[in-house]
Amino acid sequence: MDNVINDNEKFKQMYFYALSHFKGGVTKTKLAKLLYLADFSYFYDNLESMSGVRYVRREYDSVDDMVKPTTIEKEYDLLTGDEKELLDKICCFWKDKRTTEIVNFTHEQKPWKACRDGEYIPYSLIIQENPNHVYAPID
Repeated sequence: MDNVINDNEKFKQMYFYALSHFKGGVTKTKLAKLLYLADFSYFYDNLESMSGVRYVRREYDSVDDMVKPTTIEKEYDLLTGDEKELLDKICCFWKDKRTTEIVNFTHEQKPWKACRDGEYIPYSLIIQENPNHVYAPID
């Protein structure tokens, strides 16, 4: 699993915004992968991450807890319309897919493959990826 190293308000808003797409809950790993894909997709187009967090390459653990959405209304004032739209597209695409599918997809991308376990994953490696393979498999 790609662990997030940092704690900031924008990332928290990304987390709760993505989580709001899964009324019945989502696995922690899938949620982490969705945020990873959003950050790296945003970097692909803008040469900067959406959240500013750093991700660490970790091997996938098949035992995964569910995260349930909160009933507390959240504000997403730090997310732009374009950022929400990207999160919407990514969550919509992966919503009905199994956690192992998103894990396998991200593990086939250049950023994950280029790093060893425990290393930070450089955002810059995503620009070497095929544009149609940044957040969804090539059709």
